[in-house]
Amino acid sequence: MIDTKISISLATNDEADVIIGLLKNVAEWLKLNHIDQWGYLRSGEADQEIRDCIKNNKTYVAKLHNKIVGTFTIYEQKNEWDSYIWGDVPDDAIYIHRLAVDREASGKGIGRELLQWIEKNYPAENKKWIRLDCVAGNERLDRYYREQGYTFVDITHDHSKYEKPITR
Repeated sequence: MIDTKISISLATNDEADVIIGLLKNVAEWLKLNHIDQWGYLRSGEADQEIRDCIKNNKTYVAKLHNKIVGTFTIYEQKNEWDSYIWGDVPDDAIYIHRLAVDREASGKGIGRELLQWIEKNYPAENKKWIRLDCVAGNERLDRYYREQGYTFVDITHDHSKYEKPITR
């Protein structure tokens, strides 16, 4: 657990470059650790999508001592990727994308706090599930999501799918 409470808020346009940098750093760390995930982030292919999500109030930041240490994006409707991975499941879920913690802040419980904040605070009217995915075979992340109470659904297109009911 971290020693100081993080604050979570909607990201601002002024924070876009920091968020993109954080995501690219995490993507590079994944590559260096032989985890084939987020190559599109390393290449800059998603930079405009990230900026659009910030502009459209879908992206959040976590700050510790006024420094961005984490981020995540929430889609209330399936985007193209979610449709590809989840198929024709009912659209009764929110979808978490690009959940990341700055590598310098890793191991302090920030990822858990981000997931708990979403579970307790995100206004998900008419939604029954929180859904997310990761590259299949990422044993560390698979174990982590299970430890956080997410249920493994199955593997589609080489991605493990997880969901958790919204219970508030």
